[in-house]
Amino acid sequence: MTEKYASHVRKVDRGLMLGLLTAAFGMMTATSANAGLVTVPNSDFLQAGNAGTVGGGLVNPPATNVPIGTSGGPWTGNYSGVLTILAPPTLTIDSGAGTATISGIAGLSIATIINNGGYFNQTLSSTPYVATKRYTVWTNITSGELLDLGLLTDTGVGVALRSGGTTLASSAMAGAGLVNLSLLGADLYRLTLVYDTGASVSGNVDIALFDQPAGLLTASLVPSVSFSKVGLNVGAITDSTTQMQVSGLGSLSAEVNTPFAGTLKVLVTDAVGNPQEGVIINADAPAAGASAVLTSSIESGTSIRAVSGSDGIAEINATANEIAGCYNVTATLPGSPSKAVFHMRNWSVEQMARFSAGGMIPYLFQDSIFCDGFE
Repeated sequence: MTEKYASHVRKVDRGLMLGLLTAAFGMMTATSANAGLVTVPNSDFLQAGNAGTVGGGLVNPPATNVPIGTSGGPWTGNYSGVLTILAPPTLTIDSGAGTATISGIAGLSIATIINNGGYFNQTLSSTPYVATKRYTVWTNITSGELLDLGLLTDTGVGVALRSGGTTLASSAMAGAGLVNLSLLGADLYRLTLVYDTGASVSGNVDIALFDQPAGLLTASLVPSVSFSKVGLNVGAITDSTTQMQVSGLGSLSAEVNTPFAGTLKVLVTDAVGNPQEGVIINADAPAAGASAVLTSSIESGTSIRAVSGSDGIAEINATANEIAGCYNVTATLPGSPSKAVFHMRNWSVEQMARFSAGGMIPYLFQDSIFCDGFE
């Protein structure tokens, strides 16, 4: 082979390799883009340009996709009433409070029961539905009263995933295990809806937040509901065979009121060990006593959610609270019996001084550095 020909072959080989690597990187990027947390524009309702009020007024006719605020979006409003009889509800986005509120829901009984209704919605133009994925959408809601899933379903309050104007899944109609209502405090709740796509999908993700009663007496209505902090995640579809395990450090210690040096890592895999991307797990530390504040890409607290990355690992940071002692942080996944347990220890300078002086005082044993399950 001549040197000139050999040089040409090497150039072709390098070009071919570069092309293959570029294609592979593009495939990996496309795959990663199909899973994980999705940006929902103005998900916290804080954008001043999207603040304003639409609807209301007894003579207003029903309207669809009404722009809200000077920017005209991304959230728009839909509302309906009964002309001259029942006014459309009022839809307000308050950027100061970070809320989107539907108020003025009412009902009348003439020959039959009639109601008004409305919803906020937006289409995510850069987020098409992907086949065989799990879509999880959530929002915080408050109505000034105690709620439960049955009441929300009966009164027509909830969240939905749509495509091209067609509702694919709604918290008002979802089956058992696909919708969850968690009390966050006082009368604030987090409503979560899960939707699994099939082998064939089309259109972009559209999120709707609604209060649309159907044939309810006034006494059964939720006349006003506020939404806040909307979130969306796309991930692998999990089931009872999905596995969780600790990846890396399973025992960690930190001085009280300081961050733990190591990250809590939970590996999520399928039944044969393949990493599962975009899976939402729950992580819980004790609500009282020695504990830690947990932080993920979604939220902070003693009971939080975290999302697995392309390597199947969900990462959680922890900060010890002010109480010395030992405890567990447990990661779980709804629908799977598998779990990952981290053994944690908060220590104090006083604790270490007592130990160095020659042992622990019995009545201070709860402040001991000896921890069952940690050492």
